[in-house]
Amino acid sequence: MIDFSKYFAYDETSPSCLRWIVDRFSGRNMSIKHISKGDVAGSIARNSKRAVYRVQLNGKNYLVHRVIWWLFNKNFKEKYVIDHINGDPLCNFIINLREVTHQTNSVNSKKSTKNTSGWVGVDFHTKENGKFTYAVACLKDQDGKSIQKTFSVKRHGIMVATRLAILKRREIVKSLEEFGIYYSERHGK
Repeated sequence: MIDFSKYFAYDETSPSCLRWIVDRFSGRNMSIKHISKGDVAGSIARNSKRAVYRVQLNGKNYLVHRVIWWLFNKNFKEKYVIDHINGDPLCNFIINLREVTHQTNSVNSKKSTKNTSGWVGVDFHTKENGKFTYAVACLKDQDGKSIQKTFSVKRHGIMVATRLAILKRREIVKSLEEFGIYYSERHGK
């Protein structure tokens, strides 16, 4: 693993919260100075899901929030991710970062743009004619396995089926707290 402390310093006055602590040169004889000590490190890059700060070092791209985490902790746990607690991937203050499992990170996510019900974790299943047939409460259990409970729109009506799915999801979320899985308010607790 690269020692990021040789190149970067944490600085909350920087938009990315990271600054270069060395001058960087390029060119044939390494004679062209392209980064000065004290410059903001990182730029906003878009991946398929969101915008994040990335920084390039020795031809390789690194996520700035991971670099900042490393500066404070000197390691990464295997199979863990660095989560932005407030959900803003551009807010890299150390107090906004935490190392969590993928599962914990997923319970801190916001409502999907593909959500059809307006409630996180509650969607509608439809038939070919486009009519709603089921309201479905969906989430993952302590082992990461999907939990789904369906409520018939034909039997209950759309309003009651939706309400039953919402209540069922809240009940399951409450039971998962016994296993240390806490869905955030952003996720629709």
